[in-house]
Amino acid sequence: ELAYSPEIIPPVVASGHRWLLLAGLACPSPWPTDVIYQVGQKEGDGGALSPSKGLAVFFRDDILSNKVSFKSIDASGFVKSLGSLGGKGKAAYVVTAQDGETFGHHIKHGERLFLGRVIRSLDPAVRRRASSASGEPIQMVTISQLLELVPRGQRVEAKSSSWSTSEPELAAGNPYPLWKHPQNSVHRYQWEHLGLTLDLVKRAERLASNAESRRYARAARSFLDRAWHSCQFWWANRPPLWDMNMVDRGLTQQQEAVFNAYRSVAASNAREDMKLDSYHKLLACRALAGKVQDQLLSSAP
Repeated sequence: ELAYSPEIIPPVVASGHRWLLLAGLACPSPWPTDVIYQVGQKEGDGGALSPSKGLAVFFRDDILSNKVSFKSIDASGFVKSLGSLGGKGKAAYVVTAQDGETFGHHIKHGERLFLGRVIRSLDPAVRRRASSASGEPIQMVTISQLLELVPRGQRVEAKSSSWSTSEPELAAGNPYPLWKHPQNSVHRYQWEHLGLTLDLVKRAERLASNAESRRYARAARSFLDRAWHSCQFWWANRPPLWDMNMVDRGLTQQQEAVFNAYRSVAASNAREDMKLDSYHKLLACRALAGKVQDQLLSSAP
């Protein structure tokens, strides 16, 4: 969902990634078309970006991307709009992004009528027909290729946001309105439930001390990997969205992780007070799940 906050930079860098894609709304500086901004920590008094801690950051062209997503532009119009970028003798880049299911699901035959036509028009054999106004050819490249083609620019403080955040929501301190709205009680219960689930699974992995406890800890982590998805929060956004089965499914998957995590701790050599605390967390998860279900069955969550 292009959700971003500065806290994710260290683990993303540690995982070996070189770049991030963020919503256009997250860009705090003049819109980049010929440089690549960076996010991350500076080194020393000189303020240079640490190669080991910094990331290249690309901003999605929200306007152009949403025109594609909501069928406000066709293939020829899209290619024509690319021709307006840059100037004579000056290269420019633009990044678009959509859900994968946009083409073929949300937009029936979109993979053929839009993507296929755009790709064919940018084929080297016919690229001159899709050239920009300055005569420069339009090229389709990967993000990794852009890293080699475009120089690095300044370090920026990108804004916490998602690709579904509006300017007023950002100004109100609500960067993830469809997933973690401060006034949505279902969201609050969901995130509290997920927090307890994460605590229990981490505890199970840390305390596993014999074959049985390790087996349940592995099962808990496996269930957690499937349970920690965005759809359960997105479908709890009301108004205008509401799908109680998607929300409840996420809770059920989390509870499978909780169930196995507690069983792992109980089977381990952990102290009795730790086992009791883990059981209390399991009970708290059950209570939170009940609160969410009550809201789902209510006409006014």
